[in-house]
Amino acid sequence: MDRGLGSSDSVDLTHILPGREQDQQELNALLHRASRGDGNVVLISGEAGIGKTTLSERIIGQAQQLGALVLIGNCYATTTGQPFAPWIAIHEQLRSTLPGSTSTTQVLSSETADTAASRDELYERVTGDFRRATNGQTLVVIFEDIHWADTASLELLRYFARQVAAVPMLLVVTFREQAPESSDHLATLIPDLVRESRAHRFELRPLDQSQVQTFVETQQLHDHLTPAGVPSLVEYLHTRSEGNPFFMTELLRDLIREGDVARVDVLPVPSLVRQVIENRVHQLSDTSQRLLALASVIGQDVPIDLWQQISDADDSTLSTVIEDSIASHILRQSPDGWRVQFEHGLIQETLYQAQIALRRRGTHRLIAECLAGHSRPSPGTIAHHFGQAGDSRAIEWYLRSAREALELYAARDAARAIDQAEDLARETGVEVPPDAFRMRALALEMLGDAESARADLVRFLDHARESGNRSSECQALIDLGMLWSARDYQQCGQYLQRALEISHQVDDDHLRAQCLNRLANWQANVGELSTALDHHRQALQIFEELSDQDGIADTLDLLGTTAYLAGDYLPSRDYLERSIAISRDQSNKVRLSSSLALLCNIGGDMDSTFDASIVASRSHDYWIGAGEESIQISREIGLLSGEAFALAMLGSVHCFRSNPATALECAEQAESIAQRIGHEQWLTAASLVLGVAWSELLDQSRAVYYLERTLSQARAMGSHLWILTAAAALANARLELGDASGKALLKPFRKTQASGKAHADRAFQFAWARQLRAAGELDEALAVIDQLISLNDRRSGLEGTPQVVLLRGEILQDLGRLDEADAALEHAEYVAELIDLTGIRWRVQIARAALEQKRGDQAGSAAFLDAARVSAGRIARDIRDPAIRERFTEGVAHRIARVHDTDRPAKNTAGLSPRELEVLQLVASGVTDSRVAEQLFISPRTVARHLQSIYTKLNVNSRTAATRYALEHDLFS
Repeated sequence: MDRGLGSSDSVDLTHILPGREQDQQELNALLHRASRGDGNVVLISGEAGIGKTTLSERIIGQAQQLGALVLIGNCYATTTGQPFAPWIAIHEQLRSTLPGSTSTTQVLSSETADTAASRDELYERVTGDFRRATNGQTLVVIFEDIHWADTASLELLRYFARQVAAVPMLLVVTFREQAPESSDHLATLIPDLVRESRAHRFELRPLDQSQVQTFVETQQLHDHLTPAGVPSLVEYLHTRSEGNPFFMTELLRDLIREGDVARVDVLPVPSLVRQVIENRVHQLSDTSQRLLALASVIGQDVPIDLWQQISDADDSTLSTVIEDSIASHILRQSPDGWRVQFEHGLIQETLYQAQIALRRRGTHRLIAECLAGHSRPSPGTIAHHFGQAGDSRAIEWYLRSAREALELYAARDAARAIDQAEDLARETGVEVPPDAFRMRALALEMLGDAESARADLVRFLDHARESGNRSSECQALIDLGMLWSARDYQQCGQYLQRALEISHQVDDDHLRAQCLNRLANWQANVGELSTALDHHRQALQIFEELSDQDGIADTLDLLGTTAYLAGDYLPSRDYLERSIAISRDQSNKVRLSSSLALLCNIGGDMDSTFDASIVASRSHDYWIGAGEESIQISREIGLLSGEAFALAMLGSVHCFRSNPATALECAEQAESIAQRIGHEQWLTAASLVLGVAWSELLDQSRAVYYLERTLSQARAMGSHLWILTAAAALANARLELGDASGKALLKPFRKTQASGKAHADRAFQFAWARQLRAAGELDEALAVIDQLISLNDRRSGLEGTPQVVLLRGEILQDLGRLDEADAALEHAEYVAELIDLTGIRWRVQIARAALEQKRGDQAGSAAFLDAARVSAGRIARDIRDPAIRERFTEGVAHRIARVHDTDRPAKNTAGLSPRELEVLQLVASGVTDSRVAEQLFISPRTVARHLQSIYTKLNVNSRTAATRYALEHDLFS
């Protein structure tokens, strides 16, 4: 029974070419062109084992299926000195099908064949034989490994290749471009072939991890491996083979033979590869073998001065070893001449494993001691060698390596280095410094592993308390507080308040300022904005007195955040821009990402909470560019929490500045990352943007679903800011569905948020004004809106955000104050155009059309409706999902139609809202509550609330009675 790779003897790549699919398709196309008389030359290059022969074998198979004649000329290292060796081999194959070619073979083999006098005649004779062979058939000629070819063969190949285009022939040439044994002539031949023969180049690269996975998944390994083990096997094969298909195949063959497919931990190099390498090495002198063994302990990349230092070899001896090793394909030299590398990692590993462990350990220690004495030591390299020697001195170097990695934002490397230090400390009975646990916690937090980070910080805190180190205790409490700030504000506040208490007991101004900053950040998020700003300013003063630029920049970043939340947008922008400038100078990418993300948000987030004059102070590209740069930086340094935050902020701005569909994409990415790392705050932010984006896309059911979830998450976190913002957005979305329950939702905040200027207060006031207008309380609604507009800086002549001014115009229109309404709506459209808010313009234009309709100006109304269609069309064109685009365009059309319906008799609704009618219609058709929730994308609790409202308005007490009433009173027409 054919088991694919189920047997170690059957391991091969003949039936699959992972990563070469495109190459194979192009080669097949060239073969078919050749069969039609359009000859082509193909050059396939790559390292040994990369798949050149396998690809050419595929061509042979395809050619034979087409009935083509295939001729193969192999070049070997042992035949390099024989002129025309591959040509002779090909003519031997041609002799059986082409009478007369025997004489050409004899000429090629003669001693005079390579003389200048006979060369032209010989070349023409050879090419003439091939032209005759193509009469009535396609010819495929393959030259393998021409880096071993003699010069005469290469010169004939150049001449021959120029003739190919005119005959039905495919000429395929394979070679290693960087092979040490290749002639200088080859280096000049390849460009000549490309230029003169228009040769097609295929440069084969090592397989990437996804291509290795494709190979593994197509093999029949079910007897050896469960699906869960595939990723480990792929990682093992890719890492150990460096993407080389030949080595990958040998690795897999050995795993199957040894029964180790499911246990790919520390395994020896596969035997066949090892034998090839060992045979090559054993051909060298004893001195070369000894020095190569030492080099293998240094690693894959070998600095020559270090190699000489640990071997005590003189210049002459080492030079000879290097030259011989390069000639044997064991080493290659770097361009600068001061380093050598093993040709492949498996060569280095074979030499390394051949040594007894005791000898390797001594060499590792010697290497580490030599490196530690250098003027610019590499902590990671020294830690590795001391660690392999089992020397406790590695612990210090591992920690230095971790600090260096954190400075470069290589969090995973930092955490791994501390893991290695802890493992070695356990083996050697040495204690790891407690700072290591804090360092690893910082790295783990960057990676999104909050639980492991918390465990390390608790260890750091416990050690600080046991040793009586109050400064470390304070630092641990600060770190724990910040870790909890993403998940639970109550826990966060407890840690930070305790840290501030301790900071007053230690003589450390820097630590006290740090405590003030972190406590203030927590206070801002729970709504204590005035106190938060005071604490930040105190911290800034301390850092300025200390001339601590890092502390100043941190504080400016936090002040920017708090000022933004307080509704002080101009100071917020200035604080953030100052922080960004310092962060760029210091290359502090974590802080830079944070400041840029929030700066982007100042550029027009949500619908009512920004200041138009501040937005107008910078260009559209400036605000959007800040968010995009923040995302890019976070991705570069692997800062997942920063990426989620930046995506949410950019999505928020895209809702109104550009396109809500783009906002949706950003928010979905932010949501995915936040869920993966368990960051509740950014998950809440993503849910909020998703809700608002769906509302802007006119899918209010989905909007309500996400915003109800946002409010629930905010309440679980205990953040006043998020609770109020989510409640305001939810009330707006419900109102779009005709659901006036938002007024009751917002009422508890009425006393405290009615006139505040804070970011969340503005969101509340806008939502409250909309609720008042819906309830017919127009004078009160206008008063709230005027209060909200008064909070903005009006020196620029911009009275507020277009959304707020639009609502003011609509209220004035309801009051019959049409001239004032006209002025407000005209200003709203002007501001929207000025600050490039695409998303609001079509709404303003519909409102202006409705106003003209009231004035009796049908032409004016129609013109505004046409403009609204164009504005909405710009948004629709950027919505890639057809279903979302269709729903949006239908929603816009519905709103436009309502302008025309203003003079028609009102439809009988019995006081039910549009959403309630939708629920009742589904219920009447026999749909269950849970199915209603699914179809309308709302929660079952919301369905129950709608039904109760329906029963009350219709004065009935059951689904059946409500259905009967609806049918009798024609509510569904």
